[in-house]
Order: sequence, then C-alpha cells, then structure tokens
Amino acid sequence: MLLLYYFVAVILPSCIAQISNGNDPPVQARITDQLEQKNDTKELDIIHHQKSDRQFEYSFNQQFRNETHTDENPFKCILCGKDFAVRRNLLRHRKIHANEKKLFKCDICSKTYSRRYDMNVHKRKHTGEKSYKCNACGKEFSDLRYLNQHNKTHLLEKPFKCDLCGRDFALRSHLKEHSLRVHANEKLFKCDICSKTYSRRYDMDVHKRIHTGEKPYKCNVCGKEFSDLRYLKQHNKTHLLEKPFKCDLCGRDFALRSHLKEHSLR
Repeated sequence: MLLLYYFVAVILPSCIAQISNGNDPPVQARITDQLEQKNDTKELDIIHHQKSDRQFEYSFNQQFRNETHTDENPFKCILCGKDFAVRRNLLRHRKIHANEKKLFKCDICSKTYSRRYDMNVHKRKHTGEKSYKCNACGKEFSDLRYLNQHNKTHLLEKPFKCDLCGRDFALRSHLKEHSLRVHANEKLFKCDICSKTYSRRYDMDVHKRIHTGEKPYKCNVCGKEFSDLRYLKQHNKTHLLEKPFKCDLCGRDFALRSHLKEHSLR
C-alpha cells in the first residue's frame, strides 16, 4: 500500500490526501521524508562524480606538467644546443632551423654546414680523429653513423645476393662495390636466341624482348608501349609542360636532351 502512495506522490504530489494511521505520522509526511532522503543521495552522487572528474582532470594536468617540467631534458638540438624534455617538442623546434643558412664553418678549410654535428664530423678528417670503434673487429670510424652501418657487416643475415656468383652481402653498397670490382668486365648472361652476352640478368631480359616483341610498360597518357621501364620513364617526360632543352638554331624547345640532339642531327 505504501508503494502505491509513493508512486502517486512522485507523479501527482498535489493529489495525496492527509491519511493517518493511528499514532503513525501521515503517509504524505513519510513519503516526503523518503523523497528528500533519495534526493540527498542523488546530490551526494553528483558531488562525488564532480569530485572524481576534477581529480581526473587534476591527475591528467599533473602528469602533463610532470612530463614537461622535469629537470631531465634528454633531447638536445644539435643545431643550437637547446634541451627538451619531450621529443615532440624537439621536432617542433627543429622547424625553426629548416630554412636557416649554413651557419657552422670549419675553421680549417672554411667549408660550411647547416648542422654543428656535421661540421664536427667533417673536422675529424683534418685531425684524423676516429672516436667510434667496432667491438667485433676493432675498426675505427669518425662518425657514429658509419660505425652503425659497419656493424651490419657482422650480422649473420646477408640479404643482398650477387646474381653473378651467388655471394651474399650485408649491405647493398658492398654488393655494388663487389659487382664493380669483380664482375665489371664479365658477361655471364647469354641470350639463348642470338647469343649476345650481358653482365646483368636484367639487361639480358630486356634485350630478349626485342626478339619476342613484348612491351609490358604502357604510357597512361598516349598509350605508347615500351619494352623497358626506363624507356617509359624517359618518355613520360615528353608529356610535361616543362621543356628545358632549347635548340640554339631555331629556338624549338624539347623535354629531353636526347630529343634535342636527334633534332639537331636531323
């Protein structure tokens, strides 16, 4: 019965009559007390949530302040020496130096650099200083970047393979150096149609397309087809608005130097 009056009190409080049950307080008074108690609880919940939100906001702001106001500044700008606590602030700061001229000058040969680090590395060529030593073989380097690159040569993984002799290399630059030094005059790849030989497999494959007529590379502008991707890239320049090569005799402009040369001979 009390639940019924409670429901009515919420919906239609003006319709509740003063009902008394002996010595008990009126039902309306009891319902009002319960409603006030419930409202007090809601207000406490709201205050609690507001307090929690403020605590969260304080915690977030405090964490940000701790991050940006720490005494440790491990990120140093190599151009001006300014220190930063957060890496993103250093990256943002570097944009200031993006358009600066070469401010750092070698006091030995007067060569200029935009970064102090590069100038210091350069000066080691004059002094012969090599501060970075390989722990594996003892080889010394003037620049940490060169040491890091050298360390890759001691790795078990050697992903760059020579197509001519099958030898593996840890660095692409070492493979290129090997090819020029060892296989420069070798022509091990032979066309099985005309017996013409090549020092690179790629060149032989391109050559064989002369026999087969295959032209797998097509210009998206004019539809012209080519047997070699290099020829397509060169052809694409003819569709550019810029034509930097001018004939001194007739003034005609060309996009490619080879077209100007062909025009002059014709």
